[in-house]
Amino acid sequence: MQNLNLPRKHPYQYLNQYFTLEDLQFLCQGLGIQYENLRGDTKQSKALDLQSLMSRNLQLGTLLADIPMYKSAGYNPEDYIYLLIEDHIDAQQIGSICQTLAFPCQELTLSPQELMAYDHNNRFRRGKAQILHAYAVQENRQQELLETMQKLSPTLNLQAFTQALPATPSTQPETPTPPSNPRSKVVSYENFDLRIGNKREEDGKYPVEVLASPNGQVNPVWHDFPVDDPEFYSLTVYLENLVAKGSDAKNLGQKMYQMLFPGDVGSKYVECVTSTKMDGKGLRLRLRIDPPELDRWPWEYCFHPQYDYIAQNKMTPFVRYPSESIAVGSLKMPQPLHVLFVSANPTGTAVINPEGERQVVEKALEPLIASGQVVLDFLEAPASAENLDMKIQDGNYDILHYFGHGIVLDDGQGALALEDEFDNSLQPLDVDQMRAIFRNSGLKVAFLNACHVGGHEGKDPMNSIGRSLMRAGVPVVVAMQFELPQKTAHLFSRRLYSSLAKGEPFDQAISTIRRSAFISTRDKIYWGIPILTMRAEDGIF
Repeated sequence: MQNLNLPRKHPYQYLNQYFTLEDLQFLCQGLGIQYENLRGDTKQSKALDLQSLMSRNLQLGTLLADIPMYKSAGYNPEDYIYLLIEDHIDAQQIGSICQTLAFPCQELTLSPQELMAYDHNNRFRRGKAQILHAYAVQENRQQELLETMQKLSPTLNLQAFTQALPATPSTQPETPTPPSNPRSKVVSYENFDLRIGNKREEDGKYPVEVLASPNGQVNPVWHDFPVDDPEFYSLTVYLENLVAKGSDAKNLGQKMYQMLFPGDVGSKYVECVTSTKMDGKGLRLRLRIDPPELDRWPWEYCFHPQYDYIAQNKMTPFVRYPSESIAVGSLKMPQPLHVLFVSANPTGTAVINPEGERQVVEKALEPLIASGQVVLDFLEAPASAENLDMKIQDGNYDILHYFGHGIVLDDGQGALALEDEFDNSLQPLDVDQMRAIFRNSGLKVAFLNACHVGGHEGKDPMNSIGRSLMRAGVPVVVAMQFELPQKTAHLFSRRLYSSLAKGEPFDQAISTIRRSAFISTRDKIYWGIPILTMRAEDGIF
């Protein structure tokens, strides 16, 4: 070995130097790690334990990819390649890499005794990983090294290095590629349009049909729905009251799958999932529910024995696609995007933490704000109906982010809980008033991080806030059908904007936050609370 400068930096050192304690807490939340469970009393000790934990779980690549979402000054993921070698590459693969890249790695030709030491001696293993890394740096061939590592260890997460590494010299002409965000894994989707029609009076059955799919239509299949089944009703009540277990959600989801995909409908869905996967695409389920008595059910928990929860999988996003509003072709908007943050906590309602939610949104959008791609504005207190109306009419907002409470009025209408500007008492903003405010406003997305804004009572589906906003011309609405714990609400906001910052389509981003909530929260039911209602042709911004 001749004058190799062996790498010795660690991610925990960067976290200790550049991250605040709050930054570290946000990072842990995004990774699904309980910050309070990290060992140690100092920032450095907790950062070290986080690195060790991610390494033991073979997820260090994920940590390296997530760090620049919070702080990027002075950050260079190349410094840590040797740690990925140590975690993912065994002794024989070390030799294979040297042979493939023609490195003069005499130091990495291991004897039988050294082969045994490589598997059992962490210090020896790290030393060999550092030598291999150093050779790649010396010859400026880090990208080739990473590509070879990826072939040997396909599950290795190398997103952090996509932008950081120099291109590998090549004599081949470059193939033009469309611009994209190299940090993201954006999925292209085909649509599977599923409709539940109105009940047939003579036998009480409902028609389920495939209106459109990559592989054609399916005529209506008439099917029973357990509208009056006490056991089924109890499961939905358990979910709404947040007393259900994970097994309850799965049991309900299995029943819902049988209802949504009877007979030929289910066969067509499986056929389309398989064919789109072979084409490298996902399959977006767009659910149209005509009967209001079925629209209130939490279909997002639909569970397939092979695919698990459909709505959690980014390859099979779950979208409610009502017929009342006019479909729009695209969500693409000119930059910068204008986001309006509104929070309300009127007297007499449960105390929430608007400042915490505001910090979450600011932190998640920080890279886009810094680059001029997003402008974040705030509705200052009091959050009254008049002040909101003036703000919307005077501004040109693309996204509305509401954090507060949703309520159901005596007439069954959904409403947002706003603040009276004189005494901060509850000022309900009902669906009729909302349509008056947001019609022709140009708003593209409403993210309503509040309980009970996705549901409604009675027979009129337009009593639902989400569907009412659709009718007013807002093409994408995310609303919560049940009460949501604040910690999970903050998680949804942070993961949503982080996913959008990576360039993910909106429906893919919602699948991401569902999966994140399922992994990160102790109760495995919160993930299904958001309802995504969309009338855009796709979710691409």
